[in-house]
Amino acid sequence: MSVSINNQIAFYDWQLSELDASWEKYYKSNILDLYNVNSLYIGRIWGYDAKRGVLIIRFKEGKFPRLKVPLTISYPKSTIGPINNWNFSYGEFREKQVEQYSNCQPIYYLDNEKDEEYRYIGFKNISVDFLQHIENDLKNKTNSIVILGAEDPPRDYLVALKHFTKHNSSHPILSYSNGDIENWTPQNLNQIDGLSNKIIKIIEDNKYTILQGPPGTGKTFLTAEICKYYLNKDQRVCITSLTHKALMEAVIKDGLEQARKSNKIHKTNLSVDELSLVPELKNHDITKPIPVGNLLLTTYYNLSKLLMNNISEQYDILIIEEASQAFLTTITGFSCLAKKTLIIGDFMQLQPIVLESSKAETIDKDILTIINGLRTFSVKNNKDSYRLVNTYRLTDKSASQTGVFYQNSLVSKSELKGLSVPGKYSEWFCPLGGASLVYIEKLDEGKTPKNAISIIIDLVSEIRKYHSKIEIAVLCSFKDTVYAISDSMLKVQVNMNNLEVNTVDRVQGMTVDLCIFLIPSYQTKFSYDINRFNVATSRARHGTIILAEQNITDNILLPPMVNNYLSKSKKLIVK
Repeated sequence: MSVSINNQIAFYDWQLSELDASWEKYYKSNILDLYNVNSLYIGRIWGYDAKRGVLIIRFKEGKFPRLKVPLTISYPKSTIGPINNWNFSYGEFREKQVEQYSNCQPIYYLDNEKDEEYRYIGFKNISVDFLQHIENDLKNKTNSIVILGAEDPPRDYLVALKHFTKHNSSHPILSYSNGDIENWTPQNLNQIDGLSNKIIKIIEDNKYTILQGPPGTGKTFLTAEICKYYLNKDQRVCITSLTHKALMEAVIKDGLEQARKSNKIHKTNLSVDELSLVPELKNHDITKPIPVGNLLLTTYYNLSKLLMNNISEQYDILIIEEASQAFLTTITGFSCLAKKTLIIGDFMQLQPIVLESSKAETIDKDILTIINGLRTFSVKNNKDSYRLVNTYRLTDKSASQTGVFYQNSLVSKSELKGLSVPGKYSEWFCPLGGASLVYIEKLDEGKTPKNAISIIIDLVSEIRKYHSKIEIAVLCSFKDTVYAISDSMLKVQVNMNNLEVNTVDRVQGMTVDLCIFLIPSYQTKFSYDINRFNVATSRARHGTIILAEQNITDNILLPPMVNNYLSKSKKLIVK
């Protein structure tokens, strides 16, 4: 059954209400109270790494943010007064006391052996406008105060989707029903030579083209090649994705080299680290059209602003990247902005984030039709659906395991094998790559199992003895687990270079050499969710080590695909 327009609007109203309720407490809290509990940070601008486009900020020891946590940085007005007199809420500060603000993300700690009273941290994702605003401070080394609070919520995006739904209620896609996934039979694209030309021919013959891209199948390379073709035809091209990272991965590909050199690529919310990586990029206002023969890079959040106005075809072709994380409304609205739409994604990976998702079906029993937009759109457009099957990331063994999520269609084109690590962990590694399932016999309870965290820190140390430059990801499903691992590593001074510690929900699209996936004995079904498990176990070139509790893993009712994956894994027990 399809979801009525009224219920679609009710869904977005509900999400906005949940978002406002979760943000309200933070927004109304006293700014110094937030600082005292490390929910807000006060630092001083200390320098700028122009080569990498990274802003250096100094914090008091013990009062600094964790790495990789997205934040909002604010530059206060000169009238704000001494810190001790800040008797206002964070909301009042943002509304009345801010000259300029930007997104930001802490990415590395600087060596501070000579100054143990302070911690110096490098930040990326600083907007060009923010850097220009503090230019004199950097030049004069005035070390001005900045305030870093929680990342601003995506409220405007949800408002835009609601607005589009209300004012385009007769659009046929919004009336799609949730079809049977068993009836979805995408055509496998297994050729290597001429693949981009084949996909372009498909795009030319259709208004919509759906391209499923399992892990490591070269989606970004193909995106760049397709853009190159249409730019050479003097057409307006737009790539949109949930994250800035996906956009930047596309723009640095060889297929877009000529467009870069010709200054034909624009990006909304351009950050200084992005500009350092690709100096030819132009900062763009989404409300203004791009010239013919040019390319726009923009996130869902920015592009959705166009849905608030009268819809018109602004692009000859629109490419929706990371489409598994798009609502059906997102796909519908964005497709109205272009003559042709290429939808690239994989609904076997991460789905859109929904607040209080367990309650979503109280709005409508078929609300997943709207939430899992790519799945719904793909099933209803079966004849326009294609799947990439050659994976350049996964080894033969890994492709065999991950292939269970893709009707066993994946074919490895990687020449890599598994890692060899001598010593006490040697049996944990698979010579042919793929996953090892390591049971911890008495895993500590809760989200932050201390014994597992100690094992991870020691394991990382052992790996680096033999592979010093290896890229490692430590993944888990809960923020609290990530924080506990990061804090423990910081205490024992683990080198964080080439080491990613993060939740699974933040790493789709990431590629590393080795992945360690910790599944705590807390709400294990959340970690064994098909989409989340698939993302966690398909990031690594050389293999994945899964740490879990044996009783939990053996006894819970696992999804059949996950169970099939684990049946192909090497299994060990540690006490």
